[in-house]
Amino acid sequence: MAFNNALNRMIKKAKVKRKRITPHGLRHTHATILLNQKTSVITIAKRFGNTPEEVYKTYGLSDDQADKKAATVFSSMISI
Repeated sequence: MAFNNALNRMIKKAKVKRKRITPHGLRHTHATILLNQKTSVITIAKRFGNTPEEVYKTYGLSDDQADKKAATVFSSMISI
């Protein structure tokens, strides 16, 4: 509970528009940002106490932009 209170004080002080951010939400956002910034999945796994497989399964969400980029990269590799 002390962590939640400290987190809520920081949110209020930073004037974040979102009213409630949970420790779980903060953890999920942290991992997702690290993955999107190409941080080693091994580093993230150590940091979160997970295996690399768990990190990908839990936090490795795909978005439309990443899907389009993957399609472009693949297409350029197979074009003749």
